[in-house]
Amino acid sequence: MNRNLPNLFIAGAAKSGTSSLHEYLGYHPDICMSEVKEPHYFSHPERFIKKEWYYSLFDGCEKARYRGESSTGYMVFPGVIERMLEELNREELKFIFILRNPIDRIYSHYWWLKGQGYETRPFREAVMADMKDEPLPEKVVIDYYKFYFQYSLYGKWLKKYFEIFGRDQIYIVTTESFRTDPLKELNAIFKWLGVEPLETVPEIESNKTKLLKYPRIYFLLKFTVATSNPLRNIVARVLPASFKGLILKGINYLIGVLSSKVISYSYPPLDPDTRVWLKGLLEDDVNLLKKITGKDFSEWNDFNN
Repeated sequence: MNRNLPNLFIAGAAKSGTSSLHEYLGYHPDICMSEVKEPHYFSHPERFIKKEWYYSLFDGCEKARYRGESSTGYMVFPGVIERMLEELNREELKFIFILRNPIDRIYSHYWWLKGQGYETRPFREAVMADMKDEPLPEKVVIDYYKFYFQYSLYGKWLKKYFEIFGRDQIYIVTTESFRTDPLKELNAIFKWLGVEPLETVPEIESNKTKLLKYPRIYFLLKFTVATSNPLRNIVARVLPASFKGLILKGINYLIGVLSSKVISYSYPPLDPDTRVWLKGLLEDDVNLLKKITGKDFSEWNDFNN
């Protein structure tokens, strides 16, 4: 068998600590995590044909017991499990889902995009806009996905994983417990994987939500250079290559400057009435999640009273 085949996936949930968990797992000598996070190989049909590129992400991992990657779209996008079963050894696969209180996850997702200029609507309006639309990879907004509500329907999306792979191949950890004691939770994961525990780990906090000073300008510049922007393709055919290169270089420089202009790494608290509203929308799915996983998710106070 190709020793570069991955067998460990952090498959969700978005805005729940997947970046930090990815880094933490990479500290274990028996685990080799891809340097590129979110390759989305199995979730995007146009990437699924780039086999040499994908397996090159695990070059140097031949001696590792586990070769892993993290793509949060694997939890929600269609066709992921089918592509994995087509290409990988089903019995060898392990899946980790780090799940945050779904109310807090939605709110963090919203502010993550709003803080970079990708979202301008009020919170409730933004949540309701696509709450019934199932996520598709082609519905990207330049770099990111919205689907705030659907990304928090853990029970809905994990049901298929549990039906196909069973509990032995899936590990659930909550963001709240991981933040409280990351070493304890990591060693529980290592025990599940059958590898030795670690005595210490460094403090890691990745992919923090940030509120930029000039979010809309940042967004517009990102849109200008996005490959999905039809105007860029028209301009690219008209301008000389050298001039086009200078323009892109200048815009990318401005994007870098603006991305460093952060006014805050925190956002306003969610008001109690909106919290109750979201609880009502999510409660049935949380109950389904509890049934599927056999966990009580006692850390999520909203759903335990």
